[in-house]
Amino acid sequence: MKCINSDVCRRCIVLALLILPMTAFAQLRISLVNGAASVDGSKYPLLSARVRATLNNQPFTITKDNSLIIEDNYSTSVESVSEQGGNEYIIRWTTRNRQSQGVGGRIVAFQGNTTGTAVFSGATGLGPLDRVPQIRFNNSFDGRINFLNIGKVTPGTTFRGGVRVIALSGKADTVTGVDLPVRIDSITNRSPYYKINWLGGPENNGIPGLVYPSLGYVIEILFT
Repeated sequence: MKCINSDVCRRCIVLALLILPMTAFAQLRISLVNGAASVDGSKYPLLSARVRATLNNQPFTITKDNSLIIEDNYSTSVESVSEQGGNEYIIRWTTRNRQSQGVGGRIVAFQGNTTGTAVFSGATGLGPLDRVPQIRFNNSFDGRINFLNIGKVTPGTTFRGGVRVIALSGKADTVTGVDLPVRIDSITNRSPYYKINWLGGPENNGIPGLVYPSLGYVIEILFT
């Protein structure tokens, strides 16, 4: 095909090139309303943050479906979002962070392929560590894990794997300063396809029971 009016064609091309960047670079911004003080840790491990967001400089509505939390390179679902007025929202989630290792991460809002991120490091209202007994889970190489990938399991077979339970003591003896053990009442799961066996450690034969800091206690996980 031959262009009848080349001047008109050139103007159309220029106009299209001018419009493209405006549509391709939408800006979604999310920010903490009061900086680091916006993250509340008084109900740890439940954290909350007061944020506001704009899309192309217009107020952006934050919901559970268009926001998430990233901690330790893993995403965590937002549990609830409540509107506070003035384009401010309070986002609540259960943190993956262990208080003894510091609280921090990113709050992400998204619309299609457009995302905005607010970084936080620390939270107000965190209780003293001596009031927060904690445990974490390690793999066989003693690396911290937040989930266990069992891969593909052939029908009719059983996956068998082990996870080490590590106590991060929340209390210390007031006289000697020695870390006190943490009591574990139970370890359960919600799926009928998984079974958990507590194998414990040298001085622990079952739960309910005490686990001592720096020692590893093994649980066996079976999936059928």
